[in-house]
Amino acid sequence: MRNTKAERRKKKLHERERKQRSLRAALARRAEFPEIVISDAHADPAFAAAVRAAVAGFDFRRLPPFDQEAYRQMRRDGIGRTLYELRQAMADLKATHPGHPAGQLADLVWQMRTGEFILREMSEADRGRYLPLHDLRVLFRHKRVVIQCVSLVQVKTSRGRAYHSRFRPTVEFGGKNHVVCFSPSVIGKLHRRLKGGRPTYAALGDIYAFFEQCRHFEPSRIRGDGERRDERVEAVSFFDKCESERFWNHRYVKEVLGETYDPAEGTPYHRVGYCPVALDGEYAVATSFLLPGFCKTPEYEAILRANLPWAEKERLRALATDEMALVRLMADGDFSAVRLFHEGGVPQVVQTHEEWFVPYGA
Repeated sequence: MRNTKAERRKKKLHERERKQRSLRAALARRAEFPEIVISDAHADPAFAAAVRAAVAGFDFRRLPPFDQEAYRQMRRDGIGRTLYELRQAMADLKATHPGHPAGQLADLVWQMRTGEFILREMSEADRGRYLPLHDLRVLFRHKRVVIQCVSLVQVKTSRGRAYHSRFRPTVEFGGKNHVVCFSPSVIGKLHRRLKGGRPTYAALGDIYAFFEQCRHFEPSRIRGDGERRDERVEAVSFFDKCESERFWNHRYVKEVLGETYDPAEGTPYHRVGYCPVALDGEYAVATSFLLPGFCKTPEYEAILRANLPWAEKERLRALATDEMALVRLMADGDFSAVRLFHEGGVPQVVQTHEEWFVPYGA
């Protein structure tokens, strides 16, 4: 009996010491790395709960050494000083090794890697259930890492479920403004055709931004199908910013505008594609997604009327109508079809002094 009591006492002491060691380790990590806080004011509660569970399993010490050191400095000096010194080092590296990727994106990569680690802590079922209708964002605020959870607004339409941004962007048809929203199938199609369906933190965040942050949708007309195949039907066209030389899509500026590009004329945006829409009360519900050059688009007509040899027209037509045309464009850099569209009267790069996207993290 005494031995049993002694063993129980010893076990309790051992468990108490274990908890104290765990607490000391947690306090040491908190002193070493930034505090992580969750911002979920604009998120579906179930999604926010899934992100909280994922963040609970995150450990800064699992990150690469470079990222850990950046976070240690952020904990000591704040994000402002940390980014200033990091960008100075990037500038030095770029001067000596112009093609080195760290000289271009080192200040973003550690942020994206953190997002990827947290994303992978979510179960596969949760990732499939919530993304890309929801998004988690890694934001830096002085000495804190803020994980912002955001969700699209779900609405019921006569065509079923649809989703729109909480900022409620509109497009005008027939003198009436309609809130632009997207069916689940269109969201999936956009993900496949723009990002090859990649389930990464960066790719999912880019796709979500079109639905949440885009506030400029250009009213358009494209060829219909079915009973309306001989008509021009309502559609919206949208764009993406291509101003920064750090990112691949700045090639639109170089390849399309070339020497005519004047930054004073405004921020450049490139055309991403078209969504035919069904006007449903207060909503314009996107029913599909077409890349520039698909058969129903104005770009396809630009190919048909181009004064080119038949073989070249066929090459451009095949290039433009490929299901994965944009993914291939990123890989091989052949902008010949895009230039033809632009020069054929369908602008592919436009400049404006208006801000067409809500700021990231708003």
